[in-house]
Amino acid sequence: MSPQKVLECTENGIGIGEIKTFLEDRNRHKLPQPVLAFLEDMKQRTGQVKNVGLAHLIECASEPVARLIANDTRLKGLCMLAGERHLVVPSENEMLFKKALRGLGYGMKSNG
Repeated sequence: MSPQKVLECTENGIGIGEIKTFLEDRNRHKLPQPVLAFLEDMKQRTGQVKNVGLAHLIECASEPVARLIANDTRLKGLCMLAGERHLVVPSENEMLFKKALRGLGYGMKSNG
């Protein structure tokens, strides 16, 4: 039982509680304290990072343009800075972002 394997299981929808029950059902004795501590640690680690959905990575020509867009009152709730010249726009905000971007006087080139 490795951290990587346990984390892979949780990524595939198997909870730490299910792993613990699986081990308890197949063990004649109580699970040793190091195993319980390991599972508790894995439980804590699985809650630290969460996939919240798809997003678009937008590249700006310069850092000042990226900061201008990210701090604009119409746009700051629709995107966030990601480094110096990049913005992240959640997919559900894409259309509103484009409209507000045009309102700021900028257009966005397509990727093709």
